[in-house]
Amino acid sequence: EVADKYDVSSIPKFVFLKNKNRVAEMLGAYKEELKNLVLENK
Repeated sequence: EVADKYDVSSIPKFVFLKNKNRVAEMLGAYKEELKNLVLENK
């Protein structure tokens, strides 16, 4: 299952992938931090 593959044990957890490789992740719903991660990992 996807949750097991990426070690998701709490929600929300955001995992950013590029070419099937994990490049960043964030635990929790922090709007500004999430926005920054999205911008950094376009």
